[in-house]
Amino acid sequence: MDQKKIGEFIALKRKEKKLTQQMLADRLDVTYKSVSNWENGRCMMDISLIIPLCKILDISANDLLAGEELNASDKLEQNIINTIELSNNKTKRINDNHLCLLIILAFCLILMTIMLYQNHMYTLLIIISSLIIIAYSCYHLFKHRILAIIIALALGIISILVFDYTNAKYALNEPIFAYKISTNDNVIKYETLLYNTYKINYDTPNEYMLFDGKKQYNEENLPVYFFDPYRSGIKNLNKYKSLYVGDNSNDSHIINDLPLQEYGYVFEIKDNGLIINYHITGWYINEKYFKQSLIYNSEMLFYLIDNLEYVKYNFTDNSYLLNKQDARYYQTLEKDYDTFIKLLDKQYDTIFNNYFH
Repeated sequence: MDQKKIGEFIALKRKEKKLTQQMLADRLDVTYKSVSNWENGRCMMDISLIIPLCKILDISANDLLAGEELNASDKLEQNIINTIELSNNKTKRINDNHLCLLIILAFCLILMTIMLYQNHMYTLLIIISSLIIIAYSCYHLFKHRILAIIIALALGIISILVFDYTNAKYALNEPIFAYKISTNDNVIKYETLLYNTYKINYDTPNEYMLFDGKKQYNEENLPVYFFDPYRSGIKNLNKYKSLYVGDNSNDSHIINDLPLQEYGYVFEIKDNGLIINYHITGWYINEKYFKQSLIYNSEMLFYLIDNLEYVKYNFTDNSYLLNKQDARYYQTLEKDYDTFIKLLDKQYDTIFNNYFH
């Protein structure tokens, strides 16, 4: 079927009828651009428009599909074939559009599944199902079907790995495709081909994820904190640094980001001091975590609030008081933060006994 010849024939007959492209478009209820595309040979009209167009131009369908005026029997068989091909091509275009949409939806499903779901079995099933849909669509969409399937599966797998990497690094979630998962004390290690991820303090209020993109950590140098460093670390708390105690909003933000906040509390300000009343009995809390938290919280409060003179912690069974002049580390906390954390891990009991009587 010669689209250019047909287009020139339509333009010729339209002009003989003294019709503009816009006038013809209006009578066929299509756009001006559609008529222009037909006449320039860029595309064919919809098969449903052949008869209305022939009536307007006063030609036969046989003439239209041949691109010239013919006798009744001239090229009849060929034009019938052309009509069938036109219909088949339109159906194929529709099917191809549906297959392309199916591929896009499958990729979106893969992305949403990895970002939103944490159940490994369901996630894997949904991803495999989506890849099958992608492969099926490519098989029917391209001529070289085996190659299309291979490319589709390769792109699908690469996309999954990229999504999983992004999810682990930036959303700090467990990687879906870890080939090895090991547990040691309070740390779960997820190993993948390109990176490792650690879940530290798992199943506790201070659980946090650590992404190791260079695989530089091991049991000896893994930075394990007894708190969530993204919440209670100095980098986050620095934004609350203040000259004066008494800003209830600022003080509340500090206490709410420090360890032990998970047990609930109320606080009051008295004579340049903070009194924090926790809604729990002290012996109920893990002893190491309890002592480390009171030391850490005190030093951080003295570091963050310049004129804070003392801090007192009340639990339902006991109270603990620390004056600023007795604290040792707050003045160098920003410079020696990591040293302070390591010291807390090894000498928390000694420091606690010296601080609180």
